[in-house]
Amino acid sequence: MKIECQAGVPGEKKIPDGYPVANFALTVNASATGDLYGDIMQNPGKLGDWLSGRGNILFGVEKDGRNHLLSGFGKKTVQRRFPFVKNTYSASPSINSTLVVETFCPLGINDPETSSLPLLMLEVTCTNSTSADETFTLTAHPDEV
Repeated sequence: MKIECQAGVPGEKKIPDGYPVANFALTVNASATGDLYGDIMQNPGKLGDWLSGRGNILFGVEKDGRNHLLSGFGKKTVQRRFPFVKNTYSASPSINSTLVVETFCPLGINDPETSSLPLLMLEVTCTNSTSADETFTLTAHPDEV
C-alpha cells in the first residue's frame, strides 16, 4: 500500500504532522488540523516487518443533511501530548454544541501486554450552552477497516 498525503492544491505535497497516538501495536495521526485519525497503521509484531496500512477513518458531524469533518469546525484547540490527545471543537457551521474529544492507545510503563493492545480509545463529550435541545450525529467515515 502506498500512502501519500496531499494538500488542498492538486500535486502539492502536504507535510505530515506526526503520529502522536501510538503504542507498540497501532499508530494514528491526531492531526494538528483537528482531524482524527486518517491512516491507521498496525505493527505486525514480527522482526523485519514494518507498519502496514489498515485503512483510513475520519470523524465528523451531521445535522439536517449538512455534514463536515472535525477539521471543519471554526474554532479548534488541539493538544497533542503523547500518548494523549485532547481536542476541543466549537463554532461549527451546522451545530451549536461544543465537542471535546480525548483519544489515546493503551500504553503502560513496564507493561508490554497493555502496550501491545491494538486499540484506539476515543471519548467524546458534547456540551450545548444554549437552552434549546440539539440533535446531531457524530459520524465515522472508514474506507476499509
